[in-house]
Amino acid sequence: SSWCLDELVHIMECQKTYGQVVIPVFYHVSPFTVRKRTGDFGKLLKITGNQTMSKSRKNEGLMSKWRKALNDVANLSGIHVSVFR
Repeated sequence: SSWCLDELVHIMECQKTYGQVVIPVFYHVSPFTVRKRTGDFGKLLKITGNQTMSKSRKNEGLMSKWRKALNDVANLSGIHVSVFR
């Protein structure tokens, strides 16, 4: 959802600004899929972006913020739930 993506942007900004530790949990999605925005994940992200953009034209830079935050979090060491139970 756009709300979750906005929260991710905020979390990544806090990590950069305050040095907070971020440990991502990838639940049934691989970090590669998040980084490259492929498969169903990429399709749903595009749909979410299109819905948000149609609501307000002032959010034009929003998609690029989401992409950067997703890329940054995918590059962190985290937990890949598909591998662990």
